[in-house]
Amino acid sequence: MYETKADDGTSVILCNDTATVCAMSGLQCDTQYNVTVYSYSDSSGSNTSCSSKYMKTAPCSPEIINITADASTYRIHWDSTNYNAVYSVTVRGENKSWNCTSGGTSCALESLPCGSVYMVSAVAFTEEGASLPSYSVPLETAPCCPTNLSVVQVTQSVTNVSWSRATGAQTYTTVLESPRGQAKCHTLEEHCLLGCITCGTSYSVSLEAASQTGLMSQCTYHGYSSSACCPSGVKLYRLSNTGIRVTWRASATPDNYTVNIYGTKGNFTCSPNSSFSYCDVTEIPCGDVYTLVVSPISDKDSHILFCPQKIYSGNIMSASDLLHARAALLEWIGCVIFTFNIDNSTVEKTGKPVGEGERRSIVRSQLTEDIILTLFAPSLHLCPGASGSSCAERSHGTPH
Repeated sequence: MYETKADDGTSVILCNDTATVCAMSGLQCDTQYNVTVYSYSDSSGSNTSCSSKYMKTAPCSPEIINITADASTYRIHWDSTNYNAVYSVTVRGENKSWNCTSGGTSCALESLPCGSVYMVSAVAFTEEGASLPSYSVPLETAPCCPTNLSVVQVTQSVTNVSWSRATGAQTYTTVLESPRGQAKCHTLEEHCLLGCITCGTSYSVSLEAASQTGLMSQCTYHGYSSSACCPSGVKLYRLSNTGIRVTWRASATPDNYTVNIYGTKGNFTCSPNSSFSYCDVTEIPCGDVYTLVVSPISDKDSHILFCPQKIYSGNIMSASDLLHARAALLEWIGCVIFTFNIDNSTVEKTGKPVGEGERRSIVRSQLTEDIILTLFAPSLHLCPGASGSSCAERSHGTPH
């Protein structure tokens, strides 16, 4: 009979067996024991001739207590009472694993792929062997930044920002910022409309991707410059039977502009020098309805598509007739005298048709900025005077 005794100084563990091998259980990890083997026989009794030996058990399993992140570096912290142990930490992903080792209580891993969840465990090593692995804890990396981000201006004050789906991201916050202010939107989609954009302004573009658990990634992209401002006060004057002049008020910046006129009888374009705020279009057919757009030219020599359209029809009154110092005398069918007042943009029809002495009328009509004055030919004539044969011959016409 053999008796094996393991003594750590505070407690004793015994193992009795007739074999020369004894498996002792209940030993404490990372503990030194004084082990003595005694032999017994019925004839001689106890024999203590076996000398004692000191033996140390394998290290205890570490316990991961925290994982901290700094930029792209993740530091794993653990707690352990092992003496003179080296620790190996393993981070396991779906298809790959990463390791770091340390003789202390933490180690760092860098460049873990973004937008993924990993399982982290640690093992302690000493001369006596390896511990059991620690309990695994999850590690989630911050979501990836979206790629292929695109900024497209939809209108003069609205911009559409779109991007590809980012791994690990659930929501996105997009920000366009300039010294004049910022525009922001929060969305689950891969695109966002941002309003209140100021034309002719440079913006910084940033996007924040958030995971389902609230991890954030701050993503900064190339700058964006909104398009030049669309001109205002677009007006149209007739220069001749086949020519018109388009005028506008330019924006504060010295931009180049292009004029595009679209009609059923053809399309027409002119691009004046940047120092001019007007453009003459010749050889344009009469008797059609035209859509006119004046837009700034971008740096890529393409005109902006979202500037407001103006629709004009009929024969437009001559610019030379309208721009007298304060008024011009005109005649309609029936020789009624018209006075066009430039200051308040009104038309007064005064006087009487020749041959109709009993009829007197005053008609006042407000003009819009878009259409200065549209009178359909052959209605519009310069009146040669208050009386005359030409007027008398048309005295029975009806004013329109």
